[in-house]
Amino acid sequence: MNKLIAILWMLIVLISLNAFAQDTSDVAKKEDIEEVKSSLESVNETITDLKNTLDALKKIKISGYIQAQFQSADTAGIISYAGGNFPANVKSRFQVRRGRVKFMYDQDITQYVLQIDITQSGVAIKDAYAMIKEPWLRIFSLTGGVFDRPFGFEISYSSSMRESPE
Repeated sequence: MNKLIAILWMLIVLISLNAFAQDTSDVAKKEDIEEVKSSLESVNETITDLKNTLDALKKIKISGYIQAQFQSADTAGIISYAGGNFPANVKSRFQVRRGRVKFMYDQDITQYVLQIDITQSGVAIKDAYAMIKEPWLRIFSLTGGVFDRPFGFEISYSSSMRESPE
């Protein structure tokens, strides 16, 4: 009998302890929601930063082309040939006649261009200019720097856009 009373007493104590235990499920849910919100805010900030960087990179355009040239001579080591003298014991060679790289940054009303010519002779600036358009109608523009000035019937557009090679 004493054992039965002790077991009942233990069950009553255990049930009452469970009844007085704090229910933290709502608090935990609120903390989880706040944590998810802060995580989403940081993800949104990261996405916004990436979008801004991508928008800036979209304004940059890099293009270029290479025009190679093959030269062949009847004797080895010939002198005064177009492109400089041939080295000794050499009858033919490849050269880079033109190697152009163009960097263009195009904003809303301004444009910046740098085009360089890279050959075995060295590096030379072909174009380096800035252009600004009037902001209202965008009909007129002002360009300053080093750029191609058409004279007579010269072709004023890029070699990569021509119908046939020169």
